[in-house]
Amino acid sequence: MRINKDKRTGKFSICVKFCVVNTNKKIIEELSLLFKCKLLERSNGGKNLVLYEIKIENVRGIKKALEHIFDFLVVKKQKAKIMLEYCDSRIKNFSKRYIDNELELVKEFQSTT
Repeated sequence: MRINKDKRTGKFSICVKFCVVNTNKKIIEELSLLFKCKLLERSNGGKNLVLYEIKIENVRGIKKALEHIFDFLVVKKQKAKIMLEYCDSRIKNFSKRYIDNELELVKEFQSTT
């Protein structure tokens, strides 16, 4: 989750992205089917490994994915909780300006490890 500033207009927007990367193609294929998203394949910077990735960049899709995996998370659980709260807020406030709470969630997300 990050804040982008349009150089031309000076307006800000919040961009969200959820990715899962793994060397096991079967795992990523299953997630791709479950979350209805595209499977991407890329090299690992000169190493002889192929990485498989799914990427979701909309709040409804991210919310669905995080709800499926939340109970299995350990290290990223706090970040997932913040992202879920942000997604719920954006779904509720769709097509409205960002509210202060959403901006605070972005800052909290960025500062959480």
